Amino acid sequence: MPYINLKGFEEDKAISEKIVSKISEITEKPKKYIMFSNEENKISFNNKSGYLLEYRQIGELEYDKKLKIVKEITKILQEKNIHPEDIYFIFDFYPRENWGWNNKLFG
Repeated sequence: MPYINLKGFEEDKAISEKIVSKISEITEKPKKYIMFSNEENKISFNNKSGYLLEYRQIGELEYDKKLKIVKEITKILQEKNIHPEDIYFIFDFYPRENWGWNNKLFG
């Protein structure tokens, strides 16, 4: 159950759907289990606007898949004239017993 939080980007339903679809494709997780949130609050890096994509999930994700997420999401954001050097990614992974849903823990 991946959770994606995009910070610094104005809400754009089409871009959000592309990101969720791409994450689903790369991770092989159904879209219905991918949580997505968008925070429009401003982020700055080196005195200019920046963007941060936080990716969290239960269990680990292979290096190749993380790299593919970085490359593919960067391509999607470039459609909005966002430069790759302004996009940052953070990947966090959790044990099953640290996530709950539907009145129970996963682990």
